[in-house]
Amino acid sequence: MKKGPKKLLLLDFDGVIVNSIDECLLTSYNAFQKFENNGVSLALDLSDITPPQQKYFNLYRKFVRPAGEYYLLHRAYKDKIEIIDSKSYHELLIFYKDKLPYYQKEFFNERKRLRLVNREKWLRLHSVYNNLAECWNILINIFNIYIVSNKDKASIILLMNHFNLLVNENQIFGAENGNDKSIIITNIINENSAEPDNVYFIDDNLDNLINVKKIGIKLYLAMWGYGNPDENEDSTIKEIYHDNILQSLI
Repeated sequence: MKKGPKKLLLLDFDGVIVNSIDECLLTSYNAFQKFENNGVSLALDLSDITPPQQKYFNLYRKFVRPAGEYYLLHRAYKDKIEIIDSKSYHELLIFYKDKLPYYQKEFFNERKRLRLVNREKWLRLHSVYNNLAECWNILINIFNIYIVSNKDKASIILLMNHFNLLVNENQIFGAENGNDKSIIITNIINENSAEPDNVYFIDDNLDNLINVKKIGIKLYLAMWGYGNPDENEDSTIKEIYHDNILQSLI
């Protein structure tokens, strides 16, 4: 009996496959210094960033979607905004929206510079989520896997190779493909002539999932990532945990 086409599994990258919070802190901090302060006081490593600023960044990383939005965290910290919630973050997003595309270019330039200066040190700023990595070979036999991320494709490829996770490079969609995941996912579905009900999407950012809900695919909020699961009031967005990935998808 001939098997039908594989189901599609679409994965966000940061906060789903790899924990990159330290790298994003270092990169975004230096990009902010260059963007706002002409490169004064660049950090060589995380120890050059004060513990309070690291704590602040880690606490509010959950709000960031495209890389340009890291600007908002460093701007808010500099302006001594003590607490950020969804409402105040949205206000920051509107107020600084014209700056974000220019800062995003600085961010990716800084990431490229850090990779070139010392690739091994850059790689060590990341860790893989072990539970996902351990079931990766099972997943690639069941699903046709795509990565849909706001991270640049070159970094994704380097890290997937570093952690020995096989994926077709042509099925990696990074920041170069735009920030609207609904458009990217729709194109992937059309290219595969897939039924939306056979498409699974895992992201740790609730806004990303809500944004693609209209497509009609199966949505999962990664509970091991950076997102804020307490804000999920949508029963169609299922929560997926690190210790039951296979059970949730199969």
